[in-house]
Formats: sequence, C-alpha cells, structure tokens
Amino acid sequence: MQLIIHYNGSKFPGDSPDGIEILEERLRKYTLTGFSTYRNIKNGINIWGNFVEISAVFNIDIFDKKIATKMKGLICQNFKKNKPHEKI
Repeated sequence: MQLIIHYNGSKFPGDSPDGIEILEERLRKYTLTGFSTYRNIKNGINIWGNFVEISAVFNIDIFDKKIATKMKGLICQNFKKNKPHEKI
C-alpha cells in the first residue's frame, strides 16, 4: 500500500476522492492555507490542508518514499512561493 487517501477535493458523501495527480496540479496552481502541513507517521508521512482560492481539502498518508519526497517538496515550494502564513 503506497497511499491512503482519506479525502482529497470537495466531494459529496459516497463520491471517490480525487487522485494524487489532481493534488499535484492544485499544489502548483493554488495557495495553501497557513494551516496546511505534513508530518511524519510510522513508515511514511501524512499531508493535509486546504487552499485559499478553492475548497479542496486533502488528507493523505503516503508510504512510498519517492511519492512522499515529491509531495513534501511541492508543499514546501508552495509555502516558499506563496507565503500563506503571511496572508492569515
């Protein structure tokens, strides 16, 4: 198991969450809120948050090191570029 997508994107009950690829696109396009983050969990990382311009909440556990490194990098780039903590 590489990923557990608890939720990703604004969905109605019963709808499937968006894939990780959609989150990658959003991380490149939209500003993360200052409350978005990542944290280490057993054998992986958990990423969660939302965006300023759109509501697309995500909460994903990642156990693949390559995917984890990529997503962590995208989150860090988003924070560096957009400085969401300064917009609160």
